[in-house]
Amino acid sequence: MEWDEVLEKYGDVKVKFSSYYKYTFTFKGKTENNEEVICHVGWTPDDIYEVSVDTKEITIRELDPDEIEINGKVVYTDRW
Repeated sequence: MEWDEVLEKYGDVKVKFSSYYKYTFTFKGKTENNEEVICHVGWTPDDIYEVSVDTKEITIRELDPDEIEINGKVVYTDRW
């Protein structure tokens, strides 16, 4: 999916910080249809300085993740 399509379909889905591992922040949530959503932000040391993390829910639109998985399938990536 292109970013515009992701925003249209999943932009308002709320996710919450879940974990951090090797320069990658992971956020998890559920869609209204109970689909599991996993968002990744980061990948390199330079990327993580731009990320602000707390325990509040945030929409995918606000998070602007580098990669999104829905039910274990990558639907969007801007990793490289």
